[in-house]
Amino acid sequence: MKKIIIQFITMFTIILLLFKTTNELKNEVYETYIYFIKNVLPTLFPLMIISLYLRENILNKCKNETILYIISTLTFAPSNALIINNTNNILFSSILNPLYSYSIISQIINKTIALKIVITNYIFNNILLFTSIKKNNEHNISHKETLNINKIIKKTVENVINIFGITIFFSIITKILIILKIPKELIIFIDVINGFKIINNINHFKTPLIILLNSFTGLSMLFQIKSINEKINYKFMINKFILSILSLILTLFII
Repeated sequence: MKKIIIQFITMFTIILLLFKTTNELKNEVYETYIYFIKNVLPTLFPLMIISLYLRENILNKCKNETILYIISTLTFAPSNALIINNTNNILFSSILNPLYSYSIISQIINKTIALKIVITNYIFNNILLFTSIKKNNEHNISHKETLNINKIIKKTVENVINIFGITIFFSIITKILIILKIPKELIIFIDVINGFKIINNINHFKTPLIILLNSFTGLSMLFQIKSINEKINYKFMINKFILSILSLILTLFII
């Protein structure tokens, strides 16, 4: 609990200091804060509790590959890292919630195309996930520590605080790069929240950029996954980008 309190105080101290800087950074932090509270927290918090509960009360006991696969396909990033430990399985299950993806993408491009993008990415990754789980016979839960409901809630709070801090950090980085006039096509892949906003204001290569970002999920999301599972490294991020390229090619062929 002390660690959580220290992280919480540190994060809000940084935010407080930023509010004494430029108005643009102030607004960025404020908008990200409001967005996280309204759109991310209501689904992330219960999903993480459910993920930990399922791991402790189902996966730890039955160690069934089919059940592991089903749960992994329904937890989405970054909660999927709470369920499994094998990096390949985490790689293939690290997708955005399809409902969230569709709600955002359908505001940018044609709804039919948006649906095809989301479904293609979901099916493509889950086929690879199924193959990966079948090839790996070891049980890949995140760790073997037994958690009761109080510890599950405590663990969830700690993870959410870490994720919130990472979200704020990458949001600030994105805004600083925009102020420095870095090409928008490079900034897109830092943070999925701001990435889709930037794509909405780009006239060229809009659909391919949407497909890539939806599959890659952004550096912010990958660091959120890393905050849960320490096995995640730069090789994982490279593999994620390669996987996104393959998803791009497949999706463009379908649509």
